[in-house]
Amino acid sequence: MHGRTSTLQLGSPRQQTLAAVWVLLLVALAAVKSVFEEHPVNLSATGTIPALVELLGPGSSALAQHSAARELMDLAQEPHNQAKIAAAGAIPPLVQLLGRGSHADVQECAAGALTKLAHNHAKNVVTITAAGAVPPLVHLLGLGSPAGVQEKAAAALENLALNAEAAATIAAAGAVPPLVQLLGLDYPAEVQERAAGALMNLAESNAESAAAIAAAGAIPPLVTLLGPGHPAEVQEHAAGALTTLAYNAENAATMAASGAIPALKQLQRPGAPAFVRHTATAALEVLGRQKRA
Repeated sequence: MHGRTSTLQLGSPRQQTLAAVWVLLLVALAAVKSVFEEHPVNLSATGTIPALVELLGPGSSALAQHSAARELMDLAQEPHNQAKIAAAGAIPPLVQLLGRGSHADVQECAAGALTKLAHNHAKNVVTITAAGAVPPLVHLLGLGSPAGVQEKAAAALENLALNAEAAATIAAAGAVPPLVQLLGLDYPAEVQERAAGALMNLAESNAESAAAIAAAGAIPPLVTLLGPGHPAEVQEHAAGALTTLAYNAENAATMAASGAIPALKQLQRPGAPAFVRHTATAALEVLGRQKRA
């Protein structure tokens, strides 16, 4: 299976525990404060987020950076924290942690935090792109990265690619060939899903990217991912990517020749998840219009 497994150990088990405890103490302080004040825990109101951002810097150990990035990733899942984390200056150091000098585990958490910060947040997408996140994220898609890093990097690019300018930057950085590579059957389903999602958003945001994706040979592996044995989420993202590509008549013809139509019809069967049936139907509708044109 492509995508090496991360074997990096961020110190001894005792060191890992101490680093995690150091970060968790910050969270615990907020929890204790909320108990005594009879208010809900509000990490951003207690200075926890700035303290975590401080730990991302070059003066911290890899252990502390890993723990801080992981905690920020968790916090960024809450929409009300996304702007607060960005305002605390987290984005530049998170981008720095994507670099080749960082441990793979640190890179994975940094990419994960950026993914959450970019989710449905247009301002953060612009800030992350301007901070130079795209080139290192594209690099992390490569064969030298563990599967977990590849997944998080593809997920970050998937969220960034919803912005047209960011999508153009992603395509210019050479993201299409490695993303197509990650569709292969040798990769874990989570990696395939995120790669298909990134290609879907790139194709939707940028017509030139759509042509490059088809030229890179994405259509046959996307059709393969529609087949039985693949998780529903992978099938949905593959169908979504094919939908965006099918708006081009030449791509639609390639899909038909690759067996996309019977594979998509199979996903409409009773018992298939509703979200899969919906996406398959959308793809078939676009293909049908192209055939009638």
